[in-house]
Amino acid sequence: MPAIEGTHQQWVDRGERWYATSTLTPKVRGIFRGAMAKAGRWLVAEHPETTEPGQWTRQTGAAWVGAMDRLNVGDYVQRTVGLSKRSGKPLSPRTKACYPIATRTVFRDMQEWEWIPCPAAGQSSPLLFTQYFTTIRCNE
Repeated sequence: MPAIEGTHQQWVDRGERWYATSTLTPKVRGIFRGAMAKAGRWLVAEHPETTEPGQWTRQTGAAWVGAMDRLNVGDYVQRTVGLSKRSGKPLSPRTKACYPIATRTVFRDMQEWEWIPCPAAGQSSPLLFTQYFTTIRCNE
């Protein structure tokens, strides 16, 4: 599996730690790893102050949901081999549905494993936006 490039090293380290720890199938872990790498590259471009998953906020989540809905093939990727015919075209609905599921799953696992903080009592989770987006997309 190629090393993740184009994002903060802390983001990469947490993502790789998640990949090594998760009990999801290798294929699903790989897909989710790729989605999180894309999120990390998006953060570098749009929110460079967010360098690791523990800094993710509701506002970051809301911005990521909006970005996911507008992503095109080839956006925030590490390699472009094989994308020439599809590059620049909108992502498929299936792919769009995968990104928020991946984001929510990885962040939920990191919170459950106490790698990143959970919201304090009375506060909403930063994952709320990705959950809403997934519900909307899956019901369209």
